[in-house]
Amino acid sequence: MRNRFIAAVVAGLAAAVILGWIIVRFGMGDDSGPAVTAGSVNKQSSRNEAAAPRAERGNNTRQRDGDTSGAHWISVEELKARLDRGEKVLVVNTRSSDSEPLIRGAIVVPEDDIESWSEKIPKSTAIVTYCSCQDDSAGARAALKLRWRGFTDAHVLRGGLAAWQESGYPTQPAN
Repeated sequence: MRNRFIAAVVAGLAAAVILGWIIVRFGMGDDSGPAVTAGSVNKQSSRNEAAAPRAERGNNTRQRDGDTSGAHWISVEELKARLDRGEKVLVVNTRSSDSEPLIRGAIVVPEDDIESWSEKIPKSTAIVTYCSCQDDSAGARAALKLRWRGFTDAHVLRGGLAAWQESGYPTQPAN
């Protein structure tokens, strides 16, 4: 009887430790994540977006294998406001094609190169990634890769290039 009790206690403690590790490792249950400003989309707003498509959510859980639900999102209006205020925000086009225009001032770093490129810049750099994918998947995956490498101010532009252009914001020809 005593051995069963000890085994149950040990199993319960092990489960608590594993659960704690999962919460810390994958950021679940943490409502204090970085947000650009009150106007941006962050993980607290994701609770109100339950009916939104996956790519439209601002959920902040770390996912694997192409799932972009953990990306931190920023609206085109918020990005434009930050740029207009003169904030140093590095806008990164993650498409490998150069046939479409760029957001004015953006640089091109294909998603496959984002990890090696990120080793060359300070982790304190504010970065907004975008693409022209229907679901913003390449931009979201790039932003997630940056966050996993310690870039706390890495966001994906909600709606990507299409949303930027629909808002009438400036673009430049691709090189």
